Amino acid sequence: MNKIRIVMASVGGAALLAALAVGWFAWSAWDAKVEADMNADAARGQIATLKNAAVPPTKEAAEAFGENRNTLEAWREEAFELSKHGDTAPERGLTPAALKQRMVDNARELMKLPGGVNGLLVQQDFGFGFGGIVNGRDMPDPGRMDELQRQWAEVMFLARALSAVGAVELVKIAPHGADSFILSSIHAV
Repeated sequence: MNKIRIVMASVGGAALLAALAVGWFAWSAWDAKVEADMNADAARGQIATLKNAAVPPTKEAAEAFGENRNTLEAWREEAFELSKHGDTAPERGLTPAALKQRMVDNARELMKLPGGVNGLLVQQDFGFGFGGIVNGRDMPDPGRMDELQRQWAEVMFLARALSAVGAVELVKIAPHGADSFILSSIHAV
């Protein structure tokens, strides 16, 4: 090959490489612009949605939300305080023997509630979930006095409420953990 052809081929190759590089840079810039335009359109849409919302995103709205949150928190605390009045406060200093006697006496009263078992709500010697204490020789656990007092108050309330609404028979009730009972069977009219 002669020198002119070698120079022309070199210049042509360099021009081709330069054209490819310019083309690649142009395509990359165009792709970045398209992506930026799509992101800008999405952001404009979000801004338009926020501007047209019922509560616009302003400093005043944020302050109002804070005030409302504080008002709601104060209301919740007041509601909890009011609801505590319905709870039974455990009697301090009550001995296990005194609690057992109270439960036995209360159970005798509850056994007289009207129902459908020979005119009564429960069978004779029903233990109300605490058969070992009410009908047996078990003593209340000294470490659970507060819990037992609360549970017993709930049992009395439940038995009286069931009798008042016309339940025929309370067949079984059992404490289920510290905070609930299993009321497995009630016969109602």
